[in-house]
Amino acid sequence: MAQEQQEINPQKTPIRSKFNRLVVISGVSGCGKDYLIKRSLTPDLNPNIKLFPFGELLYQQLRLCSTNFCSSVLDRDQVKDSFTQDQISVQIAQVAQNIVQEQPGLINTHLVYRQRDSLIANPTVIESLNPRNIIFISANPNNIYEWRKMSSRKRDVESVDYISFFQNVERDISTRFAEYLGSGFLEIKNSPAPDSISNNVTLLKLIISKI
Repeated sequence: MAQEQQEINPQKTPIRSKFNRLVVISGVSGCGKDYLIKRSLTPDLNPNIKLFPFGELLYQQLRLCSTNFCSSVLDRDQVKDSFTQDQISVQIAQVAQNIVQEQPGLINTHLVYRQRDSLIANPTVIESLNPRNIIFISANPNNIYEWRKMSSRKRDVESVDYISFFQNVERDISTRFAEYLGSGFLEIKNSPAPDSISNNVTLLKLIISKI
């Protein structure tokens, strides 16, 4: 399957003259980000390139400070409902700061996430990360629905229509963030077809090699 690539640099003067040595990989849960990243981070690449699983790092950060905010913290998919948005935002900023200090690396994250009944995007954090590229992984919503059913993670059950809606929102936000920062933007369409997986892995390895 062919990839869609689009460099978004509409500003004559980017907000910063130099990007951090970071690449953000975003996409809805179950789109195949983890699988493609795992296949792409091979020993032949620069060993100094780190993988930053933002959700897991945030979960660990919240656990460290949980005694200050609440009496107990559940798994990473429930923790967001145990804190206020302001409390989470503070810890997200701390995780981003830690990542910048430990670059170069690849950030596996969601640029839009759901907390209770709201969809949240944080432009301040993506600006602090200031990544060289933002990669959006998309997939057929029907495939995402089936892949989620096979996952061991506890997720809220979402309809195919809602998955499609959420994916469109996150794609739009990802492109707008890239546009705002002047970062490169690339959408990779994930598919279970072997040729598609191979092509996507090759493309990701090329991007990672240039961090």
